[in-house]
Amino acid sequence: MMPRIPLPLKLLLSYLCIVTIGAGPTFVYVRAKLQTDLLAEAATKLVARGRRIAQVIGTAPPAVRLSQLQLLGQASVDRLTFLSPRGELLFDNESVDNLKLENHIGRPEVRFALGETSVEPVDFAALVHDAAGVGVARRVSETTGIDTLYVALRVTAANGELVGILRMAMPVERIHT
Repeated sequence: MMPRIPLPLKLLLSYLCIVTIGAGPTFVYVRAKLQTDLLAEAATKLVARGRRIAQVIGTAPPAVRLSQLQLLGQASVDRLTFLSPRGELLFDNESVDNLKLENHIGRPEVRFALGETSVEPVDFAALVHDAAGVGVARRVSETTGIDTLYVALRVTAANGELVGILRMAMPVERIHT
């Protein structure tokens, strides 16, 4: 004959089952929501920093743009990439040989920054503040192989002419720490 399980133990086990069933989905939802909010906040900060850099680069004479980018790139903890309006890589603060990297015009954040609306936005793009005309993407970098958050902004001269695309990048791992 099997021993009887005491009533307090039965109540404890049933209570633990109910709590686990209720807390499991809640934990999953909160974790996903927190991750989305963290990515949106990080993208918002990248946009703000990118706008300041884009203004400096856009108002600079063409002859000094790359030297200014080099100075800004040395001081930045983020990866800075500057592209021509056709997507050709002109500067990358983390690349030793900029000329060997391929054209970036097909990257989703660059396409979106250039106004292409057929690009599927990331799920947290609507939460990014001041993101008008900005491309936001999260993907594994083709250059570094690291899960990365990207923000691309149009850089315009004082007369409104498009002089290039500034792309800021941050490893997702850095956001979660």
